[in-house]
Amino acid sequence: MANTMTVATPASAAKITEGRINADRLFYVVAAGMMLIFTAGGFRHFYLHGRAPWGDMTNRIVPLIVAHGLAMSGWVILFLVQSILILTGRRRLHMVIGPLGGVLAAAIVILGSTVARNAV
Repeated sequence: MANTMTVATPASAAKITEGRINADRLFYVVAAGMMLIFTAGGFRHFYLHGRAPWGDMTNRIVPLIVAHGLAMSGWVILFLVQSILILTGRRRLHMVIGPLGGVLAAAIVILGSTVARNAV
């Protein structure tokens, strides 16, 4: 009698968890959704009217603030999209668009530092 060994593959693991939502994965979707809601709510005056809560902005930093805000908003939206992709089992697409997070992070740091330096 030959010894047989069962090997778990990603396909068999997917069948085991099929129909069941992983609580850890759902946590990240909920966290990303809440982050998007709080970000949109916190910056609603700027998004809708272009007014900053701290007062008037100088004309030379307005384009930088808008670019920084777009990068930050894009990162929050990417966080939500990435979380949904993993929750729904689309890992390959998650991996393809993942490097965009690094690009956005670099843009956020560069733009944020530039805004801070020019705001003074």
